[in-house]
Amino acid sequence: MNSAQLCTLIENGIEEFSGLVHADEPEQKFQRFFEENITLFQALGYSNAIPHPIIESRTQGKYIPDFIVQRDDGLWQLLELKRPNTKVLKNSARRDAWYAEMQGYLSQCMDYIDQLRDQSVCARFERRYGVTMHQGFPATIIAGQSEYLNQLQVTRMLDRFKANLSLATFDQALVSMQAWYSGKYPQAEHWSGFTIALLYQLDPFNIENGCVFDVGWEKGRNRISLRRKSEEVLELRILDNNGLSMSHDFISPDRAVGRSVPLMISAFPVNDILRIVLEADGLQIVDIRSSIMDVDLPMPSPSILGNDFEESGSACFVNGMFMTRTPTLSMSEREKLRGYMRENLYNYRGGRDKTIKGVRFSPSQFMYSEGHPYFDPGQKLSTNMVQRNDDCRPTACS
Repeated sequence: MNSAQLCTLIENGIEEFSGLVHADEPEQKFQRFFEENITLFQALGYSNAIPHPIIESRTQGKYIPDFIVQRDDGLWQLLELKRPNTKVLKNSARRDAWYAEMQGYLSQCMDYIDQLRDQSVCARFERRYGVTMHQGFPATIIAGQSEYLNQLQVTRMLDRFKANLSLATFDQALVSMQAWYSGKYPQAEHWSGFTIALLYQLDPFNIENGCVFDVGWEKGRNRISLRRKSEEVLELRILDNNGLSMSHDFISPDRAVGRSVPLMISAFPVNDILRIVLEADGLQIVDIRSSIMDVDLPMPSPSILGNDFEESGSACFVNGMFMTRTPTLSMSEREKLRGYMRENLYNYRGGRDKTIKGVRFSPSQFMYSEGHPYFDPGQKLSTNMVQRNDDCRPTACS
């Protein structure tokens, strides 16, 4: 199969999947769809997929997950595929709780994880399928829809499982496919999009309504910025190719969850509609769509951290990581990057700690970069930050 044939096959598969996202079909229908359209796993960022693998324990019997899938870094993980109309989270009288069906799916997934924690069970599983299940391997459940779902509360509640467990909704999976297709086959769109990934922590005591980041080549067009408007509220602002402005306010995830979580912003076109999607710790919290915006912002573009072209000043925050990429990151690439942050950028490994390693930006501190900024945790900065031309590391200047 040549590249053009594969492009058509995946395009048709994504189109069919978009029709199923809002369909009231049994779980088996969706599993069969992916088994018959195995190339679609590429659009989710997985290079390989094995349906219905058997986890066999001599004492506990057999367990059969929906899929194991391989990311582009070679890591294998579990993937459970449920239904778009699965009810995820309910509000009880005292606290949020999982719906019984969703609780059952989560418990089932934990059973798979617990069985594979047994070295003898895991060794038999690996020999049978020729895979390697690394310690702390991820497990993802695709279920439900993002609309009316408190994504940040889902993050808090998944924390309680003490496992690398995540939830993706069906509409989020569709967005990931569309973004991957737009980046992989740019001939299908006039613009292939980008992803901005960062890990930050707002200062809860020094509250300044300034800028977290501002990215772009020109002051009046093709820019994207993130500003702090109040103690908890952030504003995402986009300027398009014609100078048209669009903004969206949202609660900063680190304030809503009570700890810093990876934030990823992806922008890409789908059928002449510009999509801007924000994910906090893998869960979609914002989905902006515009039929009149036309953005052309290939990455990396010049970036300012702690200030912007309007000289708004710093939002007062700690920055652990900032990365831009064209085209957009796939679902597995985003999970890989979140895993890196969890293991390397928190004061305690695993990403459940409330504090992160990074560079602190006070009201008068900023950094300008024409590449990917490099951060040395604990680095002390001078008032002004500029980027040296000979490499991608920042240097402090007084």
